[in-house]
Amino acid sequence: MTTTVGSDGTYTLNLGTALGSLSSVTVTEVDEVTGDNGTATATVTPKKLNITSSKTAVDVYPGDLDSLTSDSAVVAWLVKQAGIVATNTDSATDTITYATQETGLASKLSALAVGGSTTINVYGKGSSGLQSDAKTITVTMRDGTLSLGTPPASLTFGSLTIPFKETLYQPTSSWNIVVNDTRKTGSTWYLRATATAMKSATRTLSGNLIYLNGSTKQVLTNTSVTVASGSKVAGKTATTATSDWSASKGILLDVQPSVQVDSYSGSVNWTLQDTP
Repeated sequence: MTTTVGSDGTYTLNLGTALGSLSSVTVTEVDEVTGDNGTATATVTPKKLNITSSKTAVDVYPGDLDSLTSDSAVVAWLVKQAGIVATNTDSATDTITYATQETGLASKLSALAVGGSTTINVYGKGSSGLQSDAKTITVTMRDGTLSLGTPPASLTFGSLTIPFKETLYQPTSSWNIVVNDTRKTGSTWYLRATATAMKSATRTLSGNLIYLNGSTKQVLTNTSVTVASGSKVAGKTATTATSDWSASKGILLDVQPSVQVDSYSGSVNWTLQDTP
């Protein structure tokens, strides 16, 4: 391409898309009167999207594999887990998508043994045609875990009238006991509960905390009872084990008519197991 130097000594060369894959550009200036000439060479630096990540390593659990069944699903999961963000500093409206040159990512993750790792390179692509460098993310397989969420600090049955006959009372709020499970789909869990006697400063309540399931009533005082059970559901890592509790199912307060007026309290101890 050629251009003419202006009287002010400046010039413009509009290279357009002619650079292609060139690594440098050389400009030659010629004085048409004297024939003197000189050259200058500049390195070509292609414009790229910026890319950052909040993490360079993430953990994957057996339960995650249920939804990671394609390369696109793995890339989307990695972008979220590692906090990958690509931006075009020249255009806030550039639409960014993410990809990787690698294939078979789902199979690669499924083949990992517990403690094994692999790396995946994710880059951003803009609707402008620009692309970012790749971010290398290390993915390590961890053993699935079964854990209990934080139970409510306290629950109350409110102020009750002494009944004329044995009566069951529900708490004034929900138990909301959450089971966290990152094991493989179908793995079972069992939630057990035991309770202390309900006492005041001077006496013991005439009654107990019980687990009711239809017509079956089990006393929890000093006895461990299975109050919920289930199994790992694909794509789900948290389950509210007490979501179906009602007036006919769940932990209730069983009060006898011989109860005396007082303020009573007790505690419930929870145990989460992977076997009955």
